[in-house]
Amino acid sequence: IPMGFIAGGLLTRSIAPFFGSVGLLVAAALCIALTLLMAGAARYVFPHRFVVPPAESQPVQPAAARSLWRSRYTLLIFGILISWTLAFFFVDNIFLAQVSARFATEADVAAFMGIYSMVRGLLMLLGGLMVAGPLLGRFGVRVGLLVLPAVLALSSAVLIVPGVIWGVIPFLFWPAVATKILNYAFDAVDRSSRSILYQPLPVAVRLRVQTVTEGILQPVMTGIAGVLLLVLTGALGFSVVQLGIGLLLVLAGWIVLGLLAGREYPRVLMNALLRRRLDGTVAALD
Repeated sequence: IPMGFIAGGLLTRSIAPFFGSVGLLVAAALCIALTLLMAGAARYVFPHRFVVPPAESQPVQPAAARSLWRSRYTLLIFGILISWTLAFFFVDNIFLAQVSARFATEADVAAFMGIYSMVRGLLMLLGGLMVAGPLLGRFGVRVGLLVLPAVLALSSAVLIVPGVIWGVIPFLFWPAVATKILNYAFDAVDRSSRSILYQPLPVAVRLRVQTVTEGILQPVMTGIAGVLLLVLTGALGFSVVQLGIGLLLVLAGWIVLGLLAGREYPRVLMNALLRRRLDGTVAALD
């Protein structure tokens, strides 16, 4: 994905000045067509890799399904995902509002987005290779869960404080861009930390929790975030500074949930290790 952002930024930077937004749409369509051709070729050349082995049917008991919503640990996982989704779209809305206010023409926006995409891809690559592993290895999941919301809170404060004092000024463009880039730069740390939270859960429970978070909660919260931002910016006329204050509230809730989940994780992990030892299985994470 990071390499795709870098390559896309280079192409955008090269195409936009000469062909404008129409050229970018044509290039995007060609890339999609090429992707479909490559996927079809891979399926034809390696058909055995696309065969899904039949899974053992394990009917979900109603009591087990209800227990997901009674477990403090799983509720914290759900809450962290909800906070992440809301924060992402608040940051995105603030960023796009400042970009549209900064640049007058489509060509200028496309040229900037090309540079932004390259920087984003480079920082994502560096974050995944050089930050996530060492940071989690040294400080653990407790700190990993707090890194992204804490970084976003600091960068949002740089946007909010001048905005509250002087109003919506051109300077706010740079904190908005920095917040958006930092969101991607530390995304690998956050995703790895959230993935670790699933590991102590029994396999069947883990699969159900991941299904709920990725298949139900995230799409639903994406829609809710869109409606909320539409009401705030359209009906209520919130400025980027007011959205930044709302973002800070979301991040505060995210940090609290991260602290609680970090405290719960060792207990759940020890219970999982004890359970697997008593069951006679290898005492290691799946």
